[in-house]
Amino acid sequence: MRRAAALGVLLLGLRAACAQVPEKENDWVRLTSERGTRWLQQDLALPADLAVDAETRAAATDVAAKQIARMRSRWEQWARSQWQRVPASERPFLPDRFRAFYVNEWAAMHVQSLGAEADHLMLAAWQRPAYCRVQLEEGWFANLLLAVAQLPAPQRAVVWAAQDKAWNRLARREELPTAQAPVIPIADDIGQLVKAMRSQSPRTAPPMVPVLAWRRLVRGQETVSCPALQWWLQQAVRRPGADERALSDEYRYVTRPLPADPPNAKDQATANYPPAAADYGAEGKVKLQARRSGGRMVDPVVVGRQITVPGLEGERPIAFETLFDAAALQRVRQVQQNEPDNDRVYFEFVWRLQ
Repeated sequence: MRRAAALGVLLLGLRAACAQVPEKENDWVRLTSERGTRWLQQDLALPADLAVDAETRAAATDVAAKQIARMRSRWEQWARSQWQRVPASERPFLPDRFRAFYVNEWAAMHVQSLGAEADHLMLAAWQRPAYCRVQLEEGWFANLLLAVAQLPAPQRAVVWAAQDKAWNRLARREELPTAQAPVIPIADDIGQLVKAMRSQSPRTAPPMVPVLAWRRLVRGQETVSCPALQWWLQQAVRRPGADERALSDEYRYVTRPLPADPPNAKDQATANYPPAAADYGAEGKVKLQARRSGGRMVDPVVVGRQITVPGLEGERPIAFETLFDAAALQRVRQVQQNEPDNDRVYFEFVWRLQ
């Protein structure tokens, strides 16, 4: 395996504690439970101006309320285990650890499969124009409501029942998400579709909504917006041998909530270190494979990740798994090697906070 130099960064004042930690374990557990419950209530709240019928809104609200009640014990279990795991000198940083844990659980709630029948219904709903009336960053639960609202009443009932069961299994740790990050980012996949479309005649090219076509082909924006994801999904389901379970997993994964960059991200002297990763103390390795052609690295893909985040000991870091992908892919594309062409050249990049 060909290794690139390890990346390191000195991050001064890595993270400050969110709040003062109580001196007693039971008080800390209670505080964490209250905080997690309040955050989840906010994240599952539905905007009052969403144009959906009262019955659909009530069904979504009921499913959300059940999950909020379930997760209280999850917050308490985590808080108690962390109190006993972390040395007393590090307890001031427990609120930061819980912030990472909450973000991760929130992402896990999103990527959880609903089962074959409900996922089939969601694949159809995600492709309908009304789904993108609310931008993804404004709240994926609101987007879920908009998608389900487009289905006939019997199908809506199937989806909400499946969502409730899936969240119950997740809260009880009876079934964990299995969706994996795609080796090729969706943004690159969309770009490849656009490139292929340019070489086709108008009659054979895949249809693209006008606004998306203008953004992608005229302005050349790379942002993966809701219409772009919707267009990608419409093409993906039509590919020979398309797997509905895999596609629904991939769509949920790429639209999962991600840890946000800190407010001062642009001011941080963290060259080559994603600000969100630094803010949460994430570290890890990313392994890639590329093809060497004419001394350049082309068609890079991620073939392995090992990510650690304080507060997620023993947990799969679902929300943080791809934080280093973009930087790693960019570095591979910049590599030049005056050696014979090769279809398999491997790299490994390491990120550590020092």
